[in-house]
Amino acid sequence: MPSDKRLHVLISIQQRVSQWQIPEAAARTIIERFPQVDFTYATSNAERAQALPTADVAYTWILNEHELAQAPRLQWVHSSAAEVETLCLAQMFA
Repeated sequence: MPSDKRLHVLISIQQRVSQWQIPEAAARTIIERFPQVDFTYATSNAERAQALPTADVAYTWILNEHELAQAPRLQWVHSSAAEVETLCLAQMFA
């Protein structure tokens, strides 16, 4: 469980296309390189849902309105996608 005092970053790129995913080795490198940050490398929808309530940052290709409502600490969403229509932009900027 992430600490309330440390930055919590959710890495969640679950895609059918393997080239669009964040490889586990790459996530592990980031996690090891920044030990002062709490990371969750979510590889399932359940892991993603569990991490959203404490996430300050989400590196994801998709975020819907329901998920945003479950993420009260979320301050930054970073997407690797070329298009962002999979993000609930209207709700993010409300």
